[in-house]
Amino acid sequence: MKCNKCLGVLIFVPLIINAQELEPNGNFDSDITGWHCGSVAPTWINNDGANLSGAGSLQHTVTAINANSGSLGGGYCNFSSATAGKNYIFKGSYKLLSADEVENLVLQVFFYTQNENYIDVFTDIIPVSTITLNQWTSFTVTASAPANTGNIISHVNYEFTTTGNPINWVIRWDDMSLKQEKSVIFMNGFE
Repeated sequence: MKCNKCLGVLIFVPLIINAQELEPNGNFDSDITGWHCGSVAPTWINNDGANLSGAGSLQHTVTAINANSGSLGGGYCNFSSATAGKNYIFKGSYKLLSADEVENLVLQVFFYTQNENYIDVFTDIIPVSTITLNQWTSFTVTASAPANTGNIISHVNYEFTTTGNPINWVIRWDDMSLKQEKSVIFMNGFE
């Protein structure tokens, strides 16, 4: 018996489109090229990396600043193109070795116009009191690009409030990444 009608079956197949890395060399496996900007000069550490990649990491060390309060930090040096309305994922790993007088780790994604005029910043705060010393910990934050966004850049900062005591802290970063959120495309077909 011949089938005169064919049953149409809709098949959805999700295709994940991989996003381009906007801030390269965040694995720090061989150096810290591109990640040397900010108020804290970084050092390359060749034998202590997070588990996701090789043995390299970036270290920020701050000692003996007698200040009552403030914020210091660093990050990637160059702007990357970004699109308004899109989500951007900033992720990586950190390992806090010491944290005298430091209250918070501050993860930031800055948005600028195409002409590099500041628009806004997305900030995620990690209280130091919640961090286990000497343990690699991963983080992921998602920031939505506001209207008129043309450029993006990430930074990590350290907030402190002291009574004039010296500030001493050491933190390592690894597997740092900033990407536009992946798109999911659904393909359909009929059987």
